[in-house]
Amino acid sequence: VHSRIAHHVAALVSSGKADVGFGLEVPMVPGVAREPIAELPLLCYLAPDHPLAAQAEVLPAQLADQAMISLSSAEGVDGLVAAALTDAAVPAQGLRTVIECPAAISACAMAAAGLGVLLFDALPAQIFDPARVAVRPLRTAVRLKYCAYWLSSRSDQRDLHALVDLARTHMQGLAQGQPNRANA
Repeated sequence: VHSRIAHHVAALVSSGKADVGFGLEVPMVPGVAREPIAELPLLCYLAPDHPLAAQAEVLPAQLADQAMISLSSAEGVDGLVAAALTDAAVPAQGLRTVIECPAAISACAMAAAGLGVLLFDALPAQIFDPARVAVRPLRTAVRLKYCAYWLSSRSDQRDLHALVDLARTHMQGLAQGQPNRANA
């Protein structure tokens, strides 16, 4: 098991160095089959004592002038976040990115420490103690689309489809707001 950006995941599958990969949706790669497994909503990660943490839901307009932690532009998450805020009429100049961090877990830890606000999906929330970081839904229609990738020429796909179905079930539970934490 390796953690890589989605483009690298598709490349590893394409080269035969991985049997299956999971990641954000990327453009089609020749010889690689792609199947959507879930669309996850954007969530707002905050320090527990942040004023917005007291709310049940965060509105995009409330993020204007907040110190923001952005994920690397490599996977396009920053573009989706910008779209969510632009759709809510938050001007680009109203956003104040103070940290750019390519690692979602590290970015969540920074948000928990009060260094800024992070917008991402529910995956990092699965390992963070809810007492350390507040996670609130962001009111937006923008979703992060996750896919499974495998070689389209693979002959035996029985086990592969069982794994993809398991991942889909888990991810769709997250999309519906059902945590999959052991302590939930």
